[in-house]
Amino acid sequence: LTDTVSEKEARIQSLVEQLNSDNDLFKKLMSAEITEIKASDFGDITEIRPYCFYGCKQLQSVELPNTLERIGESAFSYCESLTTIDFPQDLTDIGDSAFSNCKGLTTINLPQNLSNIGYSVFRSCIMLNNVVLPENLISINISAFIDCKNLKNISFNEYLESIENDAFARSGIERFDCSNCYNLYSIGTAAFEGCSNLSEVILSENVSEVGFSAFEDCTNLSSVILSNSLSELPTAMFNGCTLLDNVVLPSCVTSIGNMCFEDCSNLTNFTFNENLESIGNYAFARTNLSIIKIPDTVRIIFDSAFSGIQNLSELTLPNNEDFELPYYLFSDRDPMENSFTVIIPEKIKLLRSTLFDRNFECFACITIKLEGKIEQINDRNCFGSGYDIFDFELHVKSEYLDYYKQLLPNYVDFIWGDVMEA
Repeated sequence: LTDTVSEKEARIQSLVEQLNSDNDLFKKLMSAEITEIKASDFGDITEIRPYCFYGCKQLQSVELPNTLERIGESAFSYCESLTTIDFPQDLTDIGDSAFSNCKGLTTINLPQNLSNIGYSVFRSCIMLNNVVLPENLISINISAFIDCKNLKNISFNEYLESIENDAFARSGIERFDCSNCYNLYSIGTAAFEGCSNLSEVILSENVSEVGFSAFEDCTNLSSVILSNSLSELPTAMFNGCTLLDNVVLPSCVTSIGNMCFEDCSNLTNFTFNENLESIGNYAFARTNLSIIKIPDTVRIIFDSAFSGIQNLSELTLPNNEDFELPYYLFSDRDPMENSFTVIIPEKIKLLRSTLFDRNFECFACITIKLEGKIEQINDRNCFGSGYDIFDFELHVKSEYLDYYKQLLPNYVDFIWGDVMEA
């Protein structure tokens, strides 16, 4: 067999048959100078076994037989010279990693009967630039197109139900519009993470589940339309999307997760809804918001949600008697050099210790406007700890002036009267 292969006179069909019956024989093909396999060479087989052509670096073209129903796991992995492959329409199953690291593959036209694209099927196919998805496709599995850096355009079919974790992570996709995917309900963790060419995201109305970091570090993303079925924005969903400048929060969203918009340094406009209940740690840290009015429906803001916003001029907390103040409204890891105003509405009755703690010079002089009558200030750390007490102006209504003189610790030297007069 070795002699005939070296003379390029091997009977390829016989070799393929043996490969499908003995996985060890693929090692012989790896060193052979076979560049093309035609459908007739396969005979009437229905399955290509796992690892059958794994690492055949010289293989450039494969024509699969019409009888083929299944391609096994890693069957063509690391066929680095493979540029084209024709799929038969009766093919219903492509195994995990079947074409992973086929670095020369440029175009695929998947069969219409295929309902699932498996785990890492086209992982690191770095030259792949054109994919036609089947009309009946239901799911795109974990890492299916991860690191396909030249995959810029792809149309999603209306029957698609789920896009799993890392499915298109670090790919070259430029636009994700699934508005016509009426059955799509789930987008997995990091599904589009690190897609540096992605500029626009339009979610279908029925998308109700989005995983952590789904669009994290999409540094070219500037336009987002969210689904009206989302109840929460997960952790780091848009973290590091540095060109994102405007977001309108759908009315159904009740929770914004930790670090959701952290380091969205160009985010200047954010429209909150009236059903929002919680905002996570560092959710808006180092954004570019200037005026923030938290809806009165919000019941809890977690620590450091608004740290490092250098353009912040005014922050209004929710006028909600059930609102739970964070221990740290800002973070000492993100110094804020600007002066700004925090408005504390009348229904808030408790100020936590460390709420405005200036450890490590957290921020410059701020104005605190108390619109009501605070019943309890936990301790002096509310306005700084140790030697880090900071400069601030405290604005209260005239009717509460004597009350605050008694309530506040003795290191507070100046209390302004009416807010308007101040």
